[in-house]
Amino acid sequence: MSTLRIALILDVNKDYDRKVAAGIARYLDGRRRDRWSIYLEDEPAQRLPKFRSWHGDGVIANLDDSRIVSALRHAAVPVVGVGGGFGGRRLLPRAPYIFTDNAGIARLAAEHLLERACPSFAYCGYRPDPINGWSQERGEVFASTLQASRATCSVFAGSRGDPRDWDGMLDEIRQWLSSLTPPIGLLAADDVRARHVLEACRISGLRVPTDVAVVGVDNDPLMCSFANPPLSSVIQDAEGVGWEAARTLDTLLRGQKAPATRVIPPVGLEARASTAVFHSGDPLIATAVTFIHNRVLDRIQVSDVARHAGVSVSTLEGRFRKILGRTVHKEILSSQLHRAEHLLRTSDISVADVASESGFASVQYFCRLFHQRKGCPPGRYRQRHGAGVGP
Repeated sequence: MSTLRIALILDVNKDYDRKVAAGIARYLDGRRRDRWSIYLEDEPAQRLPKFRSWHGDGVIANLDDSRIVSALRHAAVPVVGVGGGFGGRRLLPRAPYIFTDNAGIARLAAEHLLERACPSFAYCGYRPDPINGWSQERGEVFASTLQASRATCSVFAGSRGDPRDWDGMLDEIRQWLSSLTPPIGLLAADDVRARHVLEACRISGLRVPTDVAVVGVDNDPLMCSFANPPLSSVIQDAEGVGWEAARTLDTLLRGQKAPATRVIPPVGLEARASTAVFHSGDPLIATAVTFIHNRVLDRIQVSDVARHAGVSVSTLEGRFRKILGRTVHKEILSSQLHRAEHLLRTSDISVADVASESGFASVQYFCRLFHQRKGCPPGRYRQRHGAGVGP
């Protein structure tokens, strides 16, 4: 089989695009890497090949840049787009498009902040433009998810689109935050926007997470490391986007049809210090939940929580159901599963050790429960989101 010349038009200076490229590489690892000769440049001026002299066979491109879309509009080779769900689908409809599940991202963030019993909520997005409809979609789904739980949400986009106007942009966010009543559970459109919020909180004297619990999107290591305090963030499956984009282009190059769109759901949420809080006017509930989260590795039972809180099991269960709408046992399992997801994504320890270090007494029970809750067994989850991606 002859070698195919493929252009990857990605901004590898951005974490999302680097992960997309990693997903493409993983696809090729399982299918003889020498089948594709890759054009990939990191300099913006060189990201697009000179199509008149580059005799390629296919393109995978991030279509969240209108300049890239314009350059590819008349490309004579198959193009597969990736992105946030708006730019490519609208501007280059002929190209199959693999994109982010913005609704899934918003629901994950809402569930995380609801679990922390935040009494009020807010969303900080970006001023709309032709490409960033994903920001508005995340805000709309976040607000509607909270509405279903009888909670309201303040939504902010701002009027300043140029981040170089740093002081003016932060002042807008600061004024908006000052109009809200803490404590607040806040979702930012992405990790960059979350850092804007954290800085505005610092200027305003708002404490994070006590006054404002903040969640970002992308789990970008650079952005999360610069955040103060460390930022909780929804983990997009960008490698899964890349894997699916490569598979789609491979399908087209074999002369077969491919789906017009494919939505890739998020992996999960990495909880850090920016949401390490539990709001409750009931001291009993606050004590019990804090104990559960701090002792997740100790295989605690409901009776242990009740003993620590100084009440009977029936009293504790009644207060949990009334105030949180869930059982104590469900809170324990949720905390254990969050720990297990983190270990599967970030470590190479065995599944049995993951179960043990997440507080489960039985690896069989852990595997069965994990499959029920996450839709796949732990090993499969790790393959996709830790050590590898793709089917």
